[in-house]
Amino acid sequence: MTSREEFDPNDPFDASTEDLRVALLTIIVDHMSNHPAFTALPRDKQFESLFVSLCVTTAGVLGSQSSDHADLQRAIAVYLPQAFEIAQEISEDGDVQIYLADGGKRH
Repeated sequence: MTSREEFDPNDPFDASTEDLRVALLTIIVDHMSNHPAFTALPRDKQFESLFVSLCVTTAGVLGSQSSDHADLQRAIAVYLPQAFEIAQEISEDGDVQIYLADGGKRH
């Protein structure tokens, strides 16, 4: 992983990462709000369904990019605290589009 720097919507890495994050979030929120099998679950089972789905999808997608699954597991464990920090910052911003002075946006 690279060191954490200020979000730059003009940086191709940041832009790509943000676009993918928003696309995934959109799909997840839609599923959680509109999928009858999910909405019928009790709250604790909704959380478990979400957790298992995200973990298995993460393992499948990242695992298809690298055969060193042990290294991937270590990288996830090391990065996860930073991911929670970033998610908290985004949440504090309301996770809505914020138009920046240069025309970029952060969801």
